[in-house]
Amino acid sequence: MNNSSVGDSMNQAKCSASGVSTAFTVALSVVSFLAITGNLLVITTFIKTPNLKISSNYYIVNMAVSDLICVSLNWPLYATEGMLKACGSLFADPTLATLFCKLGIYSRAVSYVVSILSLVLILVDRFVAIVFPLRTLNLTARTRKMFLFLSWFLPLLSVVPFFVHSEVIKIEQNTFCRNTMSDLALKIYHFLSFILFYCTPLILTLVLYPLIMKH
Repeated sequence: MNNSSVGDSMNQAKCSASGVSTAFTVALSVVSFLAITGNLLVITTFIKTPNLKISSNYYIVNMAVSDLICVSLNWPLYATEGMLKACGSLFADPTLATLFCKLGIYSRAVSYVVSILSLVLILVDRFVAIVFPLRTLNLTARTRKMFLFLSWFLPLLSVVPFFVHSEVIKIEQNTFCRNTMSDLALKIYHFLSFILFYCTPLILTLVLYPLIMKH
């Protein structure tokens, strides 16, 4: 194979990588724009409409806020991984790249858990309102604020390992943001998270939902 053939193959590979990167960037831009717009509309509508300020809607807005933060911080994560151009990372400073890597993965994990806990709080709120309507009057704004606080405090605390152990690694000419925990530690962490934030809410849903439907 002569030099011209090698050069043509390399150019084709670069063009292909550039095309994939461009398509990914366009798709990511559209999805991010729709996500940001939709969540902002939810938050704005809730703030400006007094009739919507009921207990369960606070938890819906809580999810919208977490989604908005996640979408905003995921852009730097993808940029750090070099997804927005054919080769390498957009951040020349390794410290800055590592920071955005940590924030991107951390915010994504926090958003997932906040959304799950918000759905659980909506379920519990509806359960109390339907099954024990008189007790609903005793649920003060302070109680709701405490629930909202816990729906953020627990995720922010529980997913700290994602922030601590996320690092930028380089493979050939590409950079990636990955969790660097050992395989055993990662499996244990994922197992405990699965039990706490997925199985427990699922069991609670299976218990409460039939009771709600009976009333």
